[in-house]
Amino acid sequence: MQQYTATFDTGSALISVIPTECTVNYGSLIEAPELQNIPENVTFLGWFKENGTSWDFAADKVYANLTLYAH
Repeated sequence: MQQYTATFDTGSALISVIPTECTVNYGSLIEAPELQNIPENVTFLGWFKENGTSWDFAADKVYANLTLYAH
């Protein structure tokens, strides 16, 4: 079975994410990572693909390496 890496990028040194990446099988769902140290003046909107569309952890599956970006 092919495996891929999902990387989580907060875009900020102030906000941390656990885990920063995970390895998943082809066609699998991934679990939402845990965000930590979100400043009070920051509103977290969700995780988004490079093209700007939101990632749905309950429905979207991994078919290649990907990076999700916190917004």
